[in-house]
Amino acid sequence: MSTAADILAAVLGLLFLISGGFKLSGIKMIRDNFRLWRYPDSFRVFTGVWEVAGAALLLIGIAIHGAGLAGAILILTAMLGAVYTHVVRVPEPKAVALPAVLLATSAAAAALLAATL
Repeated sequence: MSTAADILAAVLGLLFLISGGFKLSGIKMIRDNFRLWRYPDSFRVFTGVWEVAGAALLLIGIAIHGAGLAGAILILTAMLGAVYTHVVRVPEPKAVALPAVLLATSAAAAALLAATL
């Protein structure tokens, strides 16, 4: 893997390990957000597991070539869902910027990781 791919994988991996962990912990603010977005609590848990799995694969991918690409794709799809949520499901223009940036970052990571296979 390239240094840029390693750095992106590490940053995204740690970020989504934390994000997914918060979703799995059931913090009230996160539960309230999922209710606001009209998702069942089981979807919060599913999203947390998805993000932790993507993060783990990104971090493992630093050492084991190929796993990182799978992790980047998992994170990318999670961010597609987040952008959809903030643009279409429950329009929140102010909240769409962060998921959009993370979507672009995960797409860049996927492209770098795919290029280094």
